[in-house]
Amino acid sequence: MGKQLLERLSQGRSPGCSVTGWLSLQLGVLFLPTSALFAGLSFLVAITVARPQGGPRPLQRPIAKALLVLALLMLLALTTALKPGLAALGLANWLPFFWFFLAVDPYLQRPESRRRLGLWLLVGSMPVIVVGLLQVWLGWSTPIQGLGGLVQWTMRYPGRATGIFDTINGTAGWLLLCIPFLLHRLRCHPNHPLLLGVTLTATALTTAALLLTSSRSSVLLLPLVLLLSSRRRQLPWVLAILGLYALLVGIKLTGAADQWPAIKLLVPDLLTSKLERLIDPAGASMQSPEVRTSLYPLGLQLLRGSPWLGIGENGFRTVYLSGALPLPAGEGLNHTHSLPLEFAISHGLPALMLLLAIIGHVCMSALRQWRRHSDPQGQDRAWLIAAGIIIWLHLWDIPAYDSRFNMLDWLVFAALLGISSGAVRSEGTAQPGPTGQPGQMESPLNGQA
Repeated sequence: MGKQLLERLSQGRSPGCSVTGWLSLQLGVLFLPTSALFAGLSFLVAITVARPQGGPRPLQRPIAKALLVLALLMLLALTTALKPGLAALGLANWLPFFWFFLAVDPYLQRPESRRRLGLWLLVGSMPVIVVGLLQVWLGWSTPIQGLGGLVQWTMRYPGRATGIFDTINGTAGWLLLCIPFLLHRLRCHPNHPLLLGVTLTATALTTAALLLTSSRSSVLLLPLVLLLSSRRRQLPWVLAILGLYALLVGIKLTGAADQWPAIKLLVPDLLTSKLERLIDPAGASMQSPEVRTSLYPLGLQLLRGSPWLGIGENGFRTVYLSGALPLPAGEGLNHTHSLPLEFAISHGLPALMLLLAIIGHVCMSALRQWRRHSDPQGQDRAWLIAAGIIIWLHLWDIPAYDSRFNMLDWLVFAALLGISSGAVRSEGTAQPGPTGQPGQMESPLNGQA
């Protein structure tokens, strides 16, 4: 029994990767939404103690040269940093993840590997959904802590499905990233009614939790993600559901939903209030305009003062805490809410251009390779859409300040690096067994586990 379980968990392993490393990586993805500590430790084992053997080492990969130059530019920014010590500490949000991006790539060379990790991401995200729904429906708001505070579920913002994450946009962004992988799973088992029912239920609950966060940016992006992630047979149903929900939102906005409790349940008041602010900012009931609208001009002003090397990581925060910016105290607006702008302020425009070039190259190479090869179940499409979501979210906020998002971001781009390598195998290819020898042929059911 144990040997069969080990063989099953070892399936999808890329060549040159040990069983220990592959199991550690899967465990890290499973724990990623709920515990950055456990996920980080598992990832660390996968890329160090049980690192892949054979093939080029991380620093020997072609893209590593560009990342080394970027790291050098970021280190040079310490010479002009307002607070060098704080800036050096902030580099921990970047430099270790460059290494993670390069070192984890061998695990993601095969479509089967990427499909397996996409499944574990969904399984690990179930607590995010369940806790968020309990928070809204049952009023659960008691924070959960473990290991002396190393594991924390903050349960902030009562009445909104934030749950495990510290911010509303963080929860909504994470759930939005799950949508492409859920729709991919619908393709994996069309002939298994039980599995299909479980996936449909998970998709409905994920969408409900996303809507209950009332995150404006993620909810507005949801229709596009659904359309891009759906295959042709699903599109009529998706369009019908989107049209019906748009109708419910319209009824709620007109104020005609007071006699329909179901509409009030399906369309949160806070969401419609935010939509009202988009339609008519002057006449909205909530405070308008937002303080955040003044952040971009202030950020650009700081960038003009030091465009080449920036003012060091956490530079905007340093200036904000000094009281030199005309922002109200206590708003928590200690960053620019735009990763490109924040990165340019911290490290300069040349570093930003290089970072954008690296990410753009990875995305475009993966997209070109994806178009050349068949992707019948859409697992690689899910990774590509997830990368697009990550880029969009970071244009208007910085979810990567949460280490869970940071690890997931670089894992997604590493998957794109695997797609761009063109290492495509038939789904009937024999899998390496736990000892590294060829194992049994992977059946369709095993491939979906």
